[in-house]
Order: sequence, then C-alpha cells, then structure tokens
Amino acid sequence: MAYPQRRSLRSICSHTLRHTSAHGVPNIIHSKGQWRSCCWAAFVLLVLCCMLWQCSQLTATFLRYPTQEKVTLVNSARLPFPAITFCNLNRARMSKLNSSKYQSLTEYLSFTSGNESEEGSISHGRDRNFTFALSQLTPQEQMELGHQLENMLISCIFHDEVCNESFFTPFLNPKLGICYTFNGRRQADLQHWQNYQQEEYLNATKAGFSYGLTMELFIEQSEYISSLSTTAGLRVVLHGQGKMPFPEDEGVNVPPGQESDIGIVKVHVKRLQEPYSSKCSNGNDIRNFYTDVYGTDYSRETCKKSCAQAKMIKNCGCRMWEFPEPPGSNVPLCNISEPSVNHCVEMYEYKLSHDQLKCHCPLQCEEEIFELTLSSSQWPSSMYLDSFTKRLQSRKGFQSAQSIR
Repeated sequence: MAYPQRRSLRSICSHTLRHTSAHGVPNIIHSKGQWRSCCWAAFVLLVLCCMLWQCSQLTATFLRYPTQEKVTLVNSARLPFPAITFCNLNRARMSKLNSSKYQSLTEYLSFTSGNESEEGSISHGRDRNFTFALSQLTPQEQMELGHQLENMLISCIFHDEVCNESFFTPFLNPKLGICYTFNGRRQADLQHWQNYQQEEYLNATKAGFSYGLTMELFIEQSEYISSLSTTAGLRVVLHGQGKMPFPEDEGVNVPPGQESDIGIVKVHVKRLQEPYSSKCSNGNDIRNFYTDVYGTDYSRETCKKSCAQAKMIKNCGCRMWEFPEPPGSNVPLCNISEPSVNHCVEMYEYKLSHDQLKCHCPLQCEEEIFELTLSSSQWPSSMYLDSFTKRLQSRKGFQSAQSIR
C-alpha cells in the first residue's frame, strides 16, 4: 500500500507564496533575477508597514471614543415653559430693620472708612458680616425681612390668563434673600386654572410676549438699605424646573422704570457618559447636598458647592451659611468673628472661586440652556402714568407717582 509522500515545511511555504492571492508576494518567487525579487520584497514590506501603521491609528482613534456634535432643530406646538426666578437686589427691608425685633442687625451696617482706597474692602466686609448676621436668624425670620410678593406683584398674566401669588414659590437665597419662582417644581396647585389643571408645569403654545409671562412689579426702593444696596432692580434667571437656580451667579439685572422684554431660545444638551471624552454624570454616585435638601437635579455647580461645604466641615469644623446643611448633621455655622475660622473659610472661598478644590464634579449628561435676548423701553408712558398711579394708590396705598420709579 502506497502512502502519500510527506512534504517538508519549506515546500509548503514555497507553494503558499507562489499561489497566494496577496498581491506582490508571488512575484518575489516568480521574478527572474535576484534584483527584481529584492525590489518586490521591499515593496511588500513597505505596504505591510503602512497597513500596520494604519491599523494602529484606527485602534488608537477607537480607544479615544471620539464624538461628533449633532444639532437638531425641533418645532413643537407645545413646549414646556421654563421656571423664572427673580430676587429683589435689596435683601432686607429698612422698615423691618428699624423694628425692635431686628434692631441689633443695624450695627453691622455702621462700619465706615475715612480712606477712599479702603472703602471697597470695607463695603465687602460689611456685606459679608451682615450676611453672616442674617444667617443666625431662622429661615422664617429671614423671609420676613425680605420684600414680600404681595407688596411687589402688581399684575401677572400668563398666556392671556390672570395669575397671582399662588403661582410663585418662595425660597431663600444666601446672598439675595427671599426669591420667588414662577412655574417651579414646587408650584402651588393650579386647580382654579381650568386650562392647565391637568398639567404639572405650564406650557407655551405660541411665540411672542403676548403668549408668555407678563408681570408688573414694584421693587420698593424706599425700603432699600443705603449702605448695602448700590443698585436697584431685580435679578432674573431662567432655568429648568429641576435645576437649582443661582441668581447671584447667573441671570440678568432688570432695572426699574422700564419695560424689559426677554426673548428665549432653549438649547437642550445631551452628553455621552464614559468612556466618551465628556465623561458626564447623572450624579447618582456623587454626594449632592442640594439634591438632598431641595430635591433638585445634579449639576456641576451644585457639586462644586457641595464639595466646598464638605471640605469646610472636615477642615474648619463648621459649615458655611452660603451652602445647604447636610441632612442629619449637627455642624454649627462658621463664626467668622473668630480669626482662625474666618481664615479657614476665606481660604476655601478662594479655592472655590478659582476652581482649586480638586473635586470630582463632571458635567451633567443633560442640560437645558436658555439663551436670552433683552430689549427695553421706558415705562410707564406719560399718558399711562396718571391712570396707573390711581390704580396703584387704590390697591397698594402709594401716595405719589414718584414712588413708582
């Protein structure tokens, strides 16, 4: 019985190189002359090196997880109306400070300096000390000191429907005092508003100021504190219902004596989580005191301020009044009248403002950005002033048109 002859490894390799479909490789064997074979071998090696280099580049690009921006324009018949938060630029009423209950707070307003070059630092220290003194009060007392909505709100119309104080939610801002949010997460019950009684939040169905929110507000300049309030008006910020508003960092100032129109363009940003380059987070694994206290969504700003509060509690032994208190903790407020405590607090305030806290605070994966366009005109007009003054006197008890501005 005849058995097939076993082939050597050399013959197998030679046969493979002669009959392979890889271009150029068979020519190394078939070429007549050593010079031609060397040229084909060099050419094949060059192509092989190029292929390996390109594969390495593709692998490196894949491991970088590159992304592309995708912009989509959406036209909708109904869009959620944003939450609108406004604060009076004067955080405490002078008439309340002059009462016996809050008389002790006025001593924080009496610091003066004869040197003009030092007046700026004196003013900053006076404002800081007054804010610290207010933080010693209960939240109810702080809200009582601020401007009340029933005195400020003259008229309110949304989508051709009348609204009142029940459509606003008050909350305390550590720097601006009591603020009010329209169409916020904790909005009052809307059962008496038949068109929207089934809605959790209000919606906009058409563009234009006639279909938005129109308010007439009285800022009570006669109640302003001269040593603290250098400007008059309102601080207004537009935000999503789940976002914690920071009027001191965001928003725009609306001056008195003018009709201010604010146009809105809403931008909804979605980012990709790891391993993509944005490395965004939904905040599920990050401690956020604002979520614990106010129930708001995660954001990079709330994360940084929560981190600053945690570092102050750990290293200063007290908590800062500007940030919420961690639930379940009994940490006292920082007493800045003590030099060592004040130095520690100022150090972390500096690090927070210069982004030097080294906190793990990635961007949020979803974010709503409102691009604002402002325009203004004189208000009220000369012809409207008399009738408006009479209406204001009958409702609010003001004595002259001069107090309107």
